[in-house]
Amino acid sequence: MTHTTTILYSGVQGNKRMVTAKIDITSYTASGEVITPAELGLASVDSGLIDPHENAQVARFDEAAMKVRLYVPNTGTELAGTTDAGEVLLQVFGN
Repeated sequence: MTHTTTILYSGVQGNKRMVTAKIDITSYTASGEVITPAELGLASVDSGLIDPHENAQVARFDEAAMKVRLYVPNTGTELAGTTDAGEVLLQVFGN
């Protein structure tokens, strides 16, 4: 698990906090890169949206496990561990 998190935006929308962050994954963890609410400046995360941003991978944010999961588009297989996955943009809502 090697990544850096940069908060691009933090604000309030309705009764939830909204955070947009750039996650630069330099060494992908097999079965998903764990992102903690604390590194996003939150106590908890209710939902999230993700964009692969830098590379042509398929990205999914697993809210229950708090993981960024990346897949190879033409095969549907998960990205191999230790791969430099580049940057993803993550937008989450929580408290």
